[in-house]
Amino acid sequence: MSLADYMLPHQINNFKQAWDEMGDAGQASETFQLTAVQSLTDAVETVVSCLGMKPLEKSNVVPADKTTHTVFLSGNLKGQTIILALVRLVYNASSGVTMELSVRSDNAELSQLIANAIQ
Repeated sequence: MSLADYMLPHQINNFKQAWDEMGDAGQASETFQLTAVQSLTDAVETVVSCLGMKPLEKSNVVPADKTTHTVFLSGNLKGQTIILALVRLVYNASSGVTMELSVRSDNAELSQLIANAIQ
């Protein structure tokens, strides 16, 4: 079983507003080197699949010829807790994709657990 088995995609209309309103008290952040992915598009697909969250504001679409991209995700864990994730991606031909994953919820330990789910 994976985190995605417990997460329901959750639609919100304004990610920035929801992110700001949630505040950073329940935030966890981790940085990863995604050596198995070959592009930003592959990285987005991998993260969305792993977390089981909904990409918002068409942020799952990576414009051509970009080396950086940001993805906004929202989910509902077990139908009880709203989870937001901000994913910053940087592609370098020699080192692959670096990802900074920031997760917010009303529980810092839960946010850390979700941030660590990528490992």
